[in-house]
Amino acid sequence: MWITDYKRFWQHAFKFSGTTSRGEFWRVFLINLAIELLLQIPQNIRAFDYKQHPTARIGTGNPHLNHWLFAGGDNSVITNAFLGIALLFLLVTLIPKLALTIRRFHDFNWSAGWPIAFWTSRFLITSVIIFKLIQVIEHIKQKQMTAATYNMMTILIAASVFLLVQLIELILLAKRGKQPNRFTTSSTNPQN
Repeated sequence: MWITDYKRFWQHAFKFSGTTSRGEFWRVFLINLAIELLLQIPQNIRAFDYKQHPTARIGTGNPHLNHWLFAGGDNSVITNAFLGIALLFLLVTLIPKLALTIRRFHDFNWSAGWPIAFWTSRFLITSVIIFKLIQVIEHIKQKQMTAATYNMMTILIAASVFLLVQLIELILLAKRGKQPNRFTTSSTNPQN
């Protein structure tokens, strides 16, 4: 069932009509989440400095090679490769995830405008957070701590709103389907 649902996720990557059941949506959501988490593991290794922790050497037994391959910061070969793969996976799954979310909203008789509004608001909030984070870094470099503090507060508020929007969307996605509705009829298979 999980593999079938994930296969259907890719087959209907650009299908914005029809519906997706609650179970199918959450199975695909969890598979994508697991893949994204696995791709993030090397990013956490990147911050680890093997030169300071020689007992943690793995793989080759050569601390310099380990540092270069795994924990060499921005120069780490493997972590940079996984960063590229993670970004590619994120971009490749963006439209299929939106299509899946729109079909899920259709299942409880809501239009595509709602998920688009949620996604647009999260994109705008993320843009504000990135812009304010850049300002914080610049203010810290210039030793303007009052401005940096103000921008940090703005980031915290924006991040809170982002999480609230995300939580509201996830609660809605857990909503029970309403069949038949204007996006499907009782004779239509809701899995399509």
